[in-house]
Amino acid sequence: MRSLGLGLVLATLAAAPAPAESPPHEPDRIAYLKQFRECEGCDLSRRNLARLVLGDVSLGCANLDHADLGGADLRRANLSGARLSGANLAGANLAGANLNAADLSGARLDGANLSGAQLSFNGGTPILKQRGMRSCLAGSIRSANLSGAQLKEANLSRANLGGANLRGANLVRANLAGANLDGVNLSAAMLIAANLRGAALNNANLTQARLEQSDLTGAWLLAAKIEGALWDGARFCKTRMPQGDERNDRCAQ
Repeated sequence: MRSLGLGLVLATLAAAPAPAESPPHEPDRIAYLKQFRECEGCDLSRRNLARLVLGDVSLGCANLDHADLGGADLRRANLSGARLSGANLAGANLAGANLNAADLSGARLDGANLSGAQLSFNGGTPILKQRGMRSCLAGSIRSANLSGAQLKEANLSRANLGGANLRGANLVRANLAGANLDGVNLSAAMLIAANLRGAALNNANLTQARLEQSDLTGAWLLAAKIEGALWDGARFCKTRMPQGDERNDRCAQ
C-alpha cells in the first residue's frame, strides 16, 4: 500500500509542468546583450553602458531612460521605439542607427555622431516590432542637447525638436522636412543643402548658421534670429520670414 502511494506521488510530480524560467536580473541582461546582441523590450533604465561596443545590437522598444551610454559604440544599432529620456549619449557613435519613434526627450547628445541615422516620428501611433510583435509609442527629441552633434545626412523628418540645443551641429544634407524646430538653438549650425521643407523654425536661433543650398519651401521662421546666417543658393518659396513677410524668389525652380 505504501509503495502504491509513493508511485502515485512520483507519477503526479512527473506530470506536473516545469516551472517557467524567470527573467534575468539587470546585470544578466547586460551580459545577455553583449553575447547575443539583442535585448528588445528590456528594462535597462539607469544602467551604466558607457563606452560599451554595441554596434548592430537590437534594442527596439527597450527602456533606457536615464541610462549612461556616454561614448558607447552604437553604430547601426536598432533603437526604434526605445525610451532614452534623460539618457547620456554624449560622445556616442550612433552613425547609421535606427532611432525611429525613439523618445530622446531631455537626452544628452553633445558630441554624438548621428551621421546617416534614422530619426523619423509618427505622431504617437504605436509601432509594432517583428519579434514578439511588441508595441511601443513614438517619442520625440524635445529639449535634447545635441550641441556639436554629427547629424550629416540624418533623417529627422517630422521630428519634434522643439527647444533642443543644436548649436554647432553638423546637419549637412539632413532631412528636416516637416520638423518642429521652434525655439531651437541652431547658432553656427551647418545646414548646407538641408531639406527644411515645411519645417517650423519660429523663434529659432539661426545666428551664424550656414544654410547654403538648403530648401526652405513652406518653412516658417517667424521671430527667428538670422543675424550672420548664410543663405547663398537657398530655395525660398512660400517661406515665412522673421518679420512676417513671405519670400518666393525661387518658386519656379
